[in-house]
Amino acid sequence: MSSVPESFSRDTGGTPADWLRWLPGACRDHALCLPTEHSATVSIGQGHLHLQWEVLPHAPWAWRAFRT
Repeated sequence: MSSVPESFSRDTGGTPADWLRWLPGACRDHALCLPTEHSATVSIGQGHLHLQWEVLPHAPWAWRAFRT
C-alpha cells in the first residue's frame, strides 16, 4: 500500500466512547487490542496498525487520531 502514508493525524468529531464503539466495526474480523485508554493495535495479516488518540482541549467531543 504505497499510497498510504507511514504516519498521519486527523481531527474528527465524536466522544472517546463513540470512538471505542466504532473501532470494532471498523476492524471487522481483524484482532483488536486496546493496550491503553488512548491507543489500539489492529493485527492485519502479518502486520499491525497502531493507533493513538487524544481528546482535543478546545472541544471535549473531538479527538485527534494518529497512525504510527
